[in-house]
Amino acid sequence: MVQAPGTARHGAPAWPSRRTITPGLAGMLAAARRGRGWSVREAARRARCSPGMIVHLEKARRAPSTLLAEDIIDGYRLDYRQADLLLAEAVDDAGRSWNGPRLPA
Repeated sequence: MVQAPGTARHGAPAWPSRRTITPGLAGMLAAARRGRGWSVREAARRARCSPGMIVHLEKARRAPSTLLAEDIIDGYRLDYRQADLLLAEAVDDAGRSWNGPRLPA
């Protein structure tokens, strides 16, 4: 059964829809890793995340949190253009950057 994003089923909490990055950015991350001769495991170590997260990013299945994007920028030593592209697609309310539900102002 396909469910609309953000709807609860059987009393489960409603989660926001999954956010992803563009295929172009995913390809840039994969090329940056391969260009450095790194395995997925080595890239994960440098970015301080799991190898699975690197795979998800390189296949455009997930968007990084802002904090993870900053760790990737530092770990991969991305140039300013690449860093700007990654930060533009990062999310500030997920993963390491998530501080709980946002209350209405």
